[in-house]
Amino acid sequence: MNIEEFYSGAGKIYDRYKVKNRDRCFMTSVAMFAVILAARVTGRQASYSDITVKDIKGVMPVFIKDYHKFQLIDSFEGWSDLLDFMSKVPLNLGDYTGRWYEMSNDYKDNALFQTPDDVTNLVFELVKQRVGNEAPEDIKIYDPTAGTGSFLLEAKRRGMKTYGQEVDHETFIGLHANMFFLNMHQAMVDAKKSGPMKAFEQFSKIINS
Repeated sequence: MNIEEFYSGAGKIYDRYKVKNRDRCFMTSVAMFAVILAARVTGRQASYSDITVKDIKGVMPVFIKDYHKFQLIDSFEGWSDLLDFMSKVPLNLGDYTGRWYEMSNDYKDNALFQTPDDVTNLVFELVKQRVGNEAPEDIKIYDPTAGTGSFLLEAKRRGMKTYGQEVDHETFIGLHANMFFLNMHQAMVDAKKSGPMKAFEQFSKIINS
């Protein structure tokens, strides 16, 4: 499975259950958390057909439980299909949530888009030139407008330490889900609660698009 097949497969499930475009990023994020957390909590590793809404809601992180879209978890009838699909998704495809923003009229109006892969790769080629022979594990990358994490995902794949913030709460949920799904331990905070991260001098590079 590649990233195009992931979006196509998930999209077919959302179409079948009439999930609106503006809700697909949130639902994908919830499914990503649920696949890992519900399996750990309930011990159900193979099949997700009998996981209940109560199971899903019980393992959601606090920053999702406090979100106004949390009620969508109750109304969605396709959890069995979605979780079964997500359980088969490889963990190294990239940004699993960003493209749903591009399908939402709300986010198009606000000019929020997923960073293209070629832009991300170009930025890291420039970073590579600036840091020279410095070991990747000694490089700290900070993205103050992280979105759903395109830069942070690439930085982590290159072995760098990653830090980020995101002011939009739903985008922050998508960012956290991406990192969690890849089993990354990230230093990330919600900028609405914390304000700008202090001590910029601790980072090797500060990047954003």
